[in-house]
Amino acid sequence: MYQAGGDELKPDPGVRFTTEPADLVALEGEPALLPCAAAAARAVRLSWRHSARGVLTRDHTITISDLYRRQLANGSLVIEKMSASLAGQYQCVAAVDGVGTIVSKTATVFLAELPTIAPGPRWVSGPAGGALLLACAVSAPPRLALRIQPAAEPPDRRVYGAARLQHQPPTLLLNVTWLRNGAPVVLEAGRVAVSGSGALELDPLRPRDAATYRCRVSLARRPHHYVTGPELEVRVEAEAGSEQPPRFVATPRELTVLEGSSVTFDCAAVGSPKPEMTWLNNGVEIDLSDLDSRFYRWGCGSLRVQSARALDAGAYTCRAHSRLDSADHTALLHVQVTSRGP
Repeated sequence: MYQAGGDELKPDPGVRFTTEPADLVALEGEPALLPCAAAAARAVRLSWRHSARGVLTRDHTITISDLYRRQLANGSLVIEKMSASLAGQYQCVAAVDGVGTIVSKTATVFLAELPTIAPGPRWVSGPAGGALLLACAVSAPPRLALRIQPAAEPPDRRVYGAARLQHQPPTLLLNVTWLRNGAPVVLEAGRVAVSGSGALELDPLRPRDAATYRCRVSLARRPHHYVTGPELEVRVEAEAGSEQPPRFVATPRELTVLEGSSVTFDCAAVGSPKPEMTWLNNGVEIDLSDLDSRFYRWGCGSLRVQSARALDAGAYTCRAHSRLDSADHTALLHVQVTSRGP
């Protein structure tokens, strides 16, 4: 196929996408936008397909009479009010008369739903003056990344060059708050904070912290739509009066995340003298002083892995050590790599 170009004929480049839709998460009742644009030497007609499940075909074409979705003049698709029936797979279709038809990469639209909270211990204890970490074991829905708000962790570091992922996973935004004897916990800078996993850190632990705690998880911008975790009793022991070897009061758990997601391994230990906390990846100590690294420590001993890659999968060991002894606890990180083919 050729097109006229001055005094000579040039090969027709056909049709190509300049913008393709990406996976996204939308709250029920709120709008969502799926962008699409294509270029060709001739006029391009854009249309959309949707299927709640299964392979997309021309039988899944969204018509102009659709009551819940509207195609903009630039070809992008707007979901007016998100609902469960509008979730699923979407494709943009570009057609040019005399040239052909192409379909975009498949984008999945997820309805934001509350995650589950795994059960944990019924009580935890630690000495006054030490650190204590209360886990909120939030499990991400399949194929979604989680971001906890408000977390006291520093903002994610910028990633440049080859380390930067071109495709970021769809992210479910959650608010995590904690209740103490049924009333909201008041966060205190430098002592009471919520981590990127939703855990509550008390450092240093004080006698008045003895109480019953529960974490509450809600969808972002939907504070009245929440799920509450099981009760967890905190017992405060007398401050250590003699030397004691390191003892874990919180340990990391096995995690599975999508490539590009950030994740926090919770870990805390007590002892006298106060133990130092280090982390190992597959037996090799991680340099947590490198400011350009995607790995950094949070709080009293937790590890943050920013924008996880497939090569980050493996065994992560939290090590608490002092001149008296050392203690290790290892958990696995699984990184799922998803392809975005048509």
